[in-house]
Amino acid sequence: MKCYQLGLVAHLLAGCTLKPPIPVGTRRGGKTLRHQHCLLNSNEPRPFLSCAFHQTGFSLAVNLGGGWVPTFFPASMETELANLSINEEEEQILIVQADPTTQKEVTDYQLVGCFLTASIINFSAMKSTLANYWHPVCGVQIRDLEEKMCLFKFFHYMDMERVLKGLPWTFNNHLLILCKLKRGEDPLKIPLVFVPFCVQVHDVPVGLFSENLAIQLGNFIGVFLEYDASNLRKENRNYMRIRVQIDVRKPLRRKKQVMRCGFCSYVKFKYERLSLLCFFCGRLGHNDSY
Repeated sequence: MKCYQLGLVAHLLAGCTLKPPIPVGTRRGGKTLRHQHCLLNSNEPRPFLSCAFHQTGFSLAVNLGGGWVPTFFPASMETELANLSINEEEEQILIVQADPTTQKEVTDYQLVGCFLTASIINFSAMKSTLANYWHPVCGVQIRDLEEKMCLFKFFHYMDMERVLKGLPWTFNNHLLILCKLKRGEDPLKIPLVFVPFCVQVHDVPVGLFSENLAIQLGNFIGVFLEYDASNLRKENRNYMRIRVQIDVRKPLRRKKQVMRCGFCSYVKFKYERLSLLCFFCGRLGHNDSY
């Protein structure tokens, strides 16, 4: 450690103004300095300090007005001061900036899911079956999580979007609930209770086939997502088709009464690709023998 650096330590401790170091060989007060000195002046009524570097250590002299009071610090003390500075630097917090590219690779193409069943799922068979269903071009990794949950990692957004648009999916007639994993989310804390279904609305009175009615019925069943207007242009299609997000904790809606020109009638709902359903309670995930 150089004398000037030791003088800086004294400056921090005493709150003094640091002067440039005085080199060896300078004559001061009729004497030639044998050691490099660093003098400090105080802007307040504080002691006047002088620091000198030696081969075996350094000395710090204090002038309280009645003469100099020297103190010698061995080389080990110098090492301790250096270590003190290092420890302070180690305690300083380093703020890490997230790399957007890395974050995109890690989280943007992941889905978290679980099966709506109390039964045990054969994990190996499930992975093989779903991979055959989906045929992802860039592949998929399926990892088993806690609480009967799974993490599905895709390597291209088109593979993931195709899986989401193809919902609902089942394995051994057990409904798979999927949700897109966002950045920073804990997959184990995501509530998996919503699944989109395509619903056919039958016995719609003539003249009531409209997107407005589709939205009202969709929000009655669950949450309206989409109206399939092209369905009516197909042959032998006399029903309305909508896509709805359903809360699996609630019983499925079976019908709804509508009125036209003062006459009431029921429209009936038929759910496509339905999995296990209990006809007693009307909920998904088990049958009437549950």
